[in-house]
Amino acid sequence: MASNLRICVTTMEYPPDVGGAGRSAQRLVRGLTHDGFDVCVFKPLTERDDPSSFPKEMDGARVHAVPLT
Repeated sequence: MASNLRICVTTMEYPPDVGGAGRSAQRLVRGLTHDGFDVCVFKPLTERDDPSSFPKEMDGARVHAVPLT
């Protein structure tokens, strides 16, 4: 359906730990990838993240963690 269309999603948390905006972002990403979109997610790098593990694939999308400084 959506061949070669790209979407970038920015969110404060991915994958989500608890409900709210993080869960909504995850539902959006899953729906877009299911419909054939090429999705990239950008999230803040936190102290729990291993920077060397990014980018990684989650829910059919490439997830990038970026520092907020």
